[in-house]
Amino acid sequence: MSADPPSGPGDTPVDPAEVQPGPVSAAERARLQAYRTVVAVLCGPPEAEEGPELLRFSGSEAGFVGQQGGLHVLAVDGPGDPVVPWLEQLAEGTPLNTVHQVLVVHPEPPLRAALEALELRFPKGGRVDLFVLDEDGVLWSAGEAELGPELSQITPAALADPPSREAWAAALQAATARGEEFRAQAARWKAPRPVSIGLLVVVLLVWLLEELWGGSGFLPTLARMGAVVGEGETLHEPWRLGASTLLHGGSWHVAVNGFMLYGLGGLLERMLGGGRMVLTFTLAGLGGALAAALVGGHGVTVGASGGLFGLFAVLCWVTWFPGEVLSFKPERQRRLKSSLVRDMLLLGLISLVPGVSLAGHAGGALVGLGLAASGLITRPPVPETGPRSTTLVAACATVLLGSLGLALVQGQPWELSDLEATREVSHRGFVLRVPAALDPVQTEPASEEVAAFGAFFEDPVQILVQVDEDWAVAGEDALSFGELTATAWNEDAAVGAFERSEPAVAYEEGDEVLVTEAFARRDGLTLRRGALLSPRARVTVEVLAFTERPESRAVFIESLLLEGRWSDEAPPSPGD
Repeated sequence: MSADPPSGPGDTPVDPAEVQPGPVSAAERARLQAYRTVVAVLCGPPEAEEGPELLRFSGSEAGFVGQQGGLHVLAVDGPGDPVVPWLEQLAEGTPLNTVHQVLVVHPEPPLRAALEALELRFPKGGRVDLFVLDEDGVLWSAGEAELGPELSQITPAALADPPSREAWAAALQAATARGEEFRAQAARWKAPRPVSIGLLVVVLLVWLLEELWGGSGFLPTLARMGAVVGEGETLHEPWRLGASTLLHGGSWHVAVNGFMLYGLGGLLERMLGGGRMVLTFTLAGLGGALAAALVGGHGVTVGASGGLFGLFAVLCWVTWFPGEVLSFKPERQRRLKSSLVRDMLLLGLISLVPGVSLAGHAGGALVGLGLAASGLITRPPVPETGPRSTTLVAACATVLLGSLGLALVQGQPWELSDLEATREVSHRGFVLRVPAALDPVQTEPASEEVAAFGAFFEDPVQILVQVDEDWAVAGEDALSFGELTATAWNEDAAVGAFERSEPAVAYEEGDEVLVTEAFARRDGLTLRRGALLSPRARVTVEVLAFTERPESRAVFIESLLLEGRWSDEAPPSPGD
């Protein structure tokens, strides 16, 4: 007989065929009665929904161990050398606030003596209560161990009616079958999850590219890499729906979503298969991005949350309607339902936080529910493996990575930082130099008086130039400072949600006066504007920057206006 330490439940199942019908001795009858009683206590009648795992000791023919929650039952033939090492291993691994009860059935005298002398150590703070069932049905307990509800049913009266071998074999077979079913599911939870880990690696690599090309919190970087930026542009550039699913706005955003993807994605991969998991993530991500674009209200929307909410919706569906996907023990199903209800409330509250896309979350969840309810991802076989699963993974990878590739080719985010090179432009006779990387764009609403350089959301800065030739006050009219600042801007030049960050300052240059001021918004958007008041016209310039980045500081109001000039032979106007 091998003396290798047992590993506990998890290896070779008991074969009921080893128990042959026929006459038995009185000792065997008493022993079988104890076995049968233990099986009945652990798993109830044969039609019961729950059952223990009845397995042999690893590497030994000494007997078997049955486990039901925190109760372990050891039926040992012979000296039982592996039992003590098994108990020591169990005690050392039991965590804080966890109690295991171990029942050893009919040990031979040497093992009984070893158990009575055993002193277990609990380095992790747990506890193991040890009991021994004698042939006469008397329970011995080590120390101050108290009987649990299962063990309290094993009494001499319960052992009064000896069973036949056939009855014992039937009970053991029923318990073993249920144990096999639960062991098969337990093996699924330990299976590799390459698809979810691969998807997480892609998300992290994309985040590193965001940091390299301007920062994951820099809106122009996100817009150029494929973020959802509104209904019109997104519907004309549909690749944004897929690319935005891989983008994240900041390190905290990618950390939270990455953690959820690793846990939730891995769980669904083991439950449904990698192909069905990534199909759900992709379709729910696309649905969430589309919902965010149609509803609008967030300017730039990014994140894997739509896909994650779709996965969560599928998990909820299979918990309430397991079908053939899962085989729950009722108590475990109740605990999971309770946990998911708490998660629903938490995720619902997070979705209501300002700046979070409620539409994106809801859209992803609805897609996930639709996929689960339709049976598309829950029908047998589950988990799905093989060529079809591989094909689904490849198709979804093509959609997501292809969308990101198209966004990068279109947006070229690596060019965002080049604001040093300048070129001359003219607007209504006034010549100034602007960064060469900022292309002329159409203002909304369209106006001949205003020229715009740089696209909102896609460039580090946007410059607006307006020339008002009807303005008749010259600096030499000796207006007071208050009057200068009051007349520097049009009456409709609103600053919206901005708050003043720098006071207004006036400079005199000959017969011209320059007035500048600066504003900031809580989300980091800054507005610097200046007005050049001259006898010929009033020229106003506004520089809108998404953050106070080093490259955006290269665009100074003072240099734009004071270095500007009037010319009758100016370079072509924007858009010519």
